[in-house]
Amino acid sequence: MMTRSAIALLVGLSLVASIHAADDISFTSAADGSEQKYVELLPPGFITNGAVDILIALHGHGSDRWQFIRQQRSECRAVRDVASQRGMILISPDYRAKTSWMGPQAEADLVQIIGNLKKRHAVRRVILCGASMGGASCLTFAALHPELVDGVASMNGTANHVEYENFQDAIRKSFGGSKTAAPDQYRRRSAELWPEKFTMPTAFAVGGKDRSVPPDSVLRLANKLKAERRPTLLIHRKNGGHSTTYEDATAILHFVIDHETKTQPNIVFFLVDDLGWTDVGCYGSDYHRTPNIDRLAAQGLRFTDAYAACNACSPTRAAILTGMYPARLRLTDWIPGQRTLAQHKFRPPAWTKHLEHAHVTLAEALKANGYRTIHVGKWHLGGPGYYPRKQGFDINIGGSYIGAPGSYYHPYHRKPSSASGPVENLTPGGPKGRYLTDRLTDEAVRQIGKNQDSPFFLYFSYYSVHTPIQPRPDLRELYQKQISPGQRHQQPDFAAMVAAVDESVGRVLEQLDESGLSDNTIIVFTSDNGGMHKVTTNAPLRGGKGMAWEGGTRVPLIIKTPGINHTGNTCLEPVISTDFYPTLLELTKTAGNAVHNEKVDGLSLSPLLSDPTATLERDAIYWHYPHYNVLLGVPHSSLRTRQYKLIEFHEDNRVELYDLQSDIGERSDLAVQFPAKTKALLKQLHVWRQQVGAQSPIPR
Repeated sequence: MMTRSAIALLVGLSLVASIHAADDISFTSAADGSEQKYVELLPPGFITNGAVDILIALHGHGSDRWQFIRQQRSECRAVRDVASQRGMILISPDYRAKTSWMGPQAEADLVQIIGNLKKRHAVRRVILCGASMGGASCLTFAALHPELVDGVASMNGTANHVEYENFQDAIRKSFGGSKTAAPDQYRRRSAELWPEKFTMPTAFAVGGKDRSVPPDSVLRLANKLKAERRPTLLIHRKNGGHSTTYEDATAILHFVIDHETKTQPNIVFFLVDDLGWTDVGCYGSDYHRTPNIDRLAAQGLRFTDAYAACNACSPTRAAILTGMYPARLRLTDWIPGQRTLAQHKFRPPAWTKHLEHAHVTLAEALKANGYRTIHVGKWHLGGPGYYPRKQGFDINIGGSYIGAPGSYYHPYHRKPSSASGPVENLTPGGPKGRYLTDRLTDEAVRQIGKNQDSPFFLYFSYYSVHTPIQPRPDLRELYQKQISPGQRHQQPDFAAMVAAVDESVGRVLEQLDESGLSDNTIIVFTSDNGGMHKVTTNAPLRGGKGMAWEGGTRVPLIIKTPGINHTGNTCLEPVISTDFYPTLLELTKTAGNAVHNEKVDGLSLSPLLSDPTATLERDAIYWHYPHYNVLLGVPHSSLRTRQYKLIEFHEDNRVELYDLQSDIGERSDLAVQFPAKTKALLKQLHVWRQQVGAQSPIPR
């Protein structure tokens, strides 16, 4: 029989071993540039590339990041033991101060930590826990960022900062003001006021006689969640105080971990071909009527500064499906690209004319997480060996090597060219003369109806509004009657094609409603490049498809996500096509492939979806186009910061600099006026090109 001293020695040795194995990690906060820290403790037998769950433990008032790693308090031992038993990585951050209560800076730091963890590990789930101040803070963070949290275990915390009266000096400092000075902060950070955000498993341990943090608000929140049949565990020790026993702490942790949320959100991704930034009503068109897209924008988050990864279609499509810049993929032009003409000073490099199988596509990552993957419409990423069924899609309807249909009317073909031809992989038959956009919508709606019982990824990639400009006669007639002098858009044929896309979006959204899936479906609406010059106008933007200026790459983007109220929100942060990959992986709790994820250039947009005024942890987005095209495009590279756009033209090394905050039309070149800024951004662009292995055009 072991003596107490022997047991204490073993416990001490075990604790020393765990402390020795813990890594103290520093990082620079994106919120204010300060140095912040967290501790990472890997589980025994950790497999570097395997999928792993994360347990984030938030310390109590007056403690620090080492509390859950070093202390022998019952809840601290429980957290360490459960993390070890369940093979979880244990993370314990400082989250700003020993007396921090999850204010805006602590919140931003934790978002950043989770993002960094997902880059370093194949994260499957993120579970939050904490005691006292940490118990309140994990509830606050879960209410603010439900898309980042898969479970919450709160011990002796408050769920209502509006009514809580203790520790007010610390809370005031953390929240940036008193209840009177900053009432919105206290409401936003009161979990009890946002029960709809708690769709994840949630467990509470409280003491009825706790005077430090009274349990009343937590009891009310727990009862609300139980009434909504949410997975909830409440351990209420009526005679208990401000502490949690080892048994209660382990019970709530195991409950949250075991009650994994099974309801994965569906994804409907609308990708319109050649739709310009102002081609829909909610982006300022004074002629095109798009009530369904406008309604989606009113319900979702509308991005004002969203960009395609290229000024041409195939590279952007590859970027969406991989999260990587076209320059890194070496897929930098529409396939097969423009032939070199006599007047060209360069010829293109030996670029890749298909989406290589070495990359883990978005469809492959989602499929590995149990998703039914459905491609409808345009593919244009290589020949038969690289078609959607070879790239992770269970179903391919209409996708092939072509970039445009021979005709928009059944049977959808004419004499094929290198980029247009018959639409392949459609169900045999179909009504003669059926409009292609409508026919593809029939298929998309049918697939939603067939896949209601499992999570699905519907990638609806329109051929429209790409040439040939062939409208439906009824819509063309409608728009011919609506032309007025002075309108920005005045092409009835093109307007009718936009209207057909809007009708299609409306039909898909209606099917989601009828199937009861709307509240559990992520919806993305965007374009693969800017509008084609002379087919439409991108004004006030300069240029169009194929060109280096804003009209070639700035596109509409609307995202609607379950559990987040976006109503009326717009986001001004610059975002780009590469961001969809990490965003959708995060929103669907999909780990993906760790090796592939290391190469992903995009960033998750989750922080912006929760707070449209937030910023992402990067200083620029980039483009590289070492080609000529028939749309007046020439070899160039460019970057966009939040304020400036710099373009380098390779033929003569000419550089243009624009202040997009005051000159969205790129009319005033500031390169000569601001030489230092131009030089710094040009150097930054060259460094990026080297980092991604960008191919240069070859002098003739």
